[in-house]
Amino acid sequence: MAQASDKKGGTGGDSQPARPVVRYRFTVSTPDNRRLTSAVATVLLPPYLDCAQWSQARMEPGEKAVMSVKAAGREGETVSFLVERRGPKGWEAIGSASATVKDGVAKVNQEMPSLPAPEGEAGHHEVRFRACSTDGQELLSHAVQLLPLPPPALELKLGAAHFAHARYTVGEVAGLSVQAHGADGQGVRFVVEKKEDEKWEAVQDLRAVVEKGVASAIWSIPPLHPPAGAKAEEGAKKEEAKPVQVRFQAIADFASSVSEPVEVAPAPLVELTEAEWSNAHGEAGAAFDHGEDAVMRVKVSGKAEGRRVCFSVQQKDGENWKPFANVFGVAHQGIAQASVRVRHPAQLKGRPAEGEERPEAPPLELRFEADLA
Repeated sequence: MAQASDKKGGTGGDSQPARPVVRYRFTVSTPDNRRLTSAVATVLLPPYLDCAQWSQARMEPGEKAVMSVKAAGREGETVSFLVERRGPKGWEAIGSASATVKDGVAKVNQEMPSLPAPEGEAGHHEVRFRACSTDGQELLSHAVQLLPLPPPALELKLGAAHFAHARYTVGEVAGLSVQAHGADGQGVRFVVEKKEDEKWEAVQDLRAVVEKGVASAIWSIPPLHPPAGAKAEEGAKKEEAKPVQVRFQAIADFASSVSEPVEVAPAPLVELTEAEWSNAHGEAGAAFDHGEDAVMRVKVSGKAEGRRVCFSVQQKDGENWKPFANVFGVAHQGIAQASVRVRHPAQLKGRPAEGEERPEAPPLELRFEADLA
């Protein structure tokens, strides 16, 4: 029969390291049921491992750390060290080493691994080591902190600049965007350009700030060439506009990117015709009294419902025409009209003084031109 003991303390002045022991005895039985038990024999096992220590409590990735354990009475034996990290499901091995006991101590320099940041709120890893002797004894160290590997420096760059759609029409709103991961808060400039012959000319400059990895802006597309249509008085139709190619450059302090061109179609053709005064009478034309509201009217064809029309009224001055007033109307069911109050300059001088003679003033001649505003 064997009995194990792990008593560490000595007796009296014994300064030898505490050693585990196994005690044995045996019993002899005879046929007449007599039993005889032997004295106890004590077998000393190798001494305990003790004082598992790290050289420091906090370590950087790649830093050399010393693991040591006292192993009195085991001179020349090999002690294995198993490095462990506390993971989501418990302790897991992340490294190993071994050392020979010298002067009662086994120690080894271990290069700490480079680990990414742990999940959760902890800013460091918990690591420990397990010292194991050849006869199966084990001793655990206290846990220390291992800092995570710093994230790699992010190279700031712009992705592919692009429009939200491949085709637009004048008057619509276009979305412009470019990806810029890791550059939140940085400013990005969008330079919109149109193609003229084989060259690109700047049309508009927009600004944006990177938010959640994307910089974006909106562009209200203006006419990129003279508007299609005709002036009512002259009646000569303007040359029909053609689609224009546009692109934009996304420019930041750290990079730039150019979008693929998209096509912008001209606004739908609108034609203004049959401009007339409200009181027109054949060849005599229209006549108004001083202070009267003169109504102007023009026919509107094409997709112009709700479009503003500018009526530019002019007065004759000798052989020339000079501005008299500008008024606006809105196209509705094919007609746009507006009114202007006519005043003769002679009437604005007031009544003549008593005895004063004034020559009769000739009529004031007016005309107007209508065009899309």
